[in-house]
Amino acid sequence: MIACSDARIDPQTIFDAAPGDLFVIRNVAGLVPPYAPDGGCHGTSAALEYAVKILKVRRIVVLGHAKCDGVHALIHGPLRNARDFLDPWMDIAEPVMWPMPEPDSGGALEMAVEDAVLALSLSNLRTFPWIRDGETAGHLALTAWRFDISTGELRTT
Repeated sequence: MIACSDARIDPQTIFDAAPGDLFVIRNVAGLVPPYAPDGGCHGTSAALEYAVKILKVRRIVVLGHAKCDGVHALIHGPLRNARDFLDPWMDIAEPVMWPMPEPDSGGALEMAVEDAVLALSLSNLRTFPWIRDGETAGHLALTAWRFDISTGELRTT
């Protein structure tokens, strides 16, 4: 499971999972970067490789959530005093902003961007050859879910 590092969402609690039931990767906005084996430090990619190649997971779930601060920063601009790593990390999701409608006061834009970030992360998962191959062979399933913090509703996207 790939989830946001936001303390308000805990995959273990949401899914009533016991210790060891889930392999969880957490980062800002639950983003998956594209495959880039360039020798750099790629924590999310390394954890994905371990989960798929070593643990042989059968399903990868990207778990997004309502009121994500990472998505908020993507829409409204970077968070002050957090630009060294956060800005480049959120640049992964920048392409989802171009087809988006104008901002509104009802939160529809934020929800649309949250859903688009989930779709982008699924797309980026498929850039990893061993994930794409596993999905094509039927050994690996990819899913995206969105958790609404205020209602407790969990839905697939």
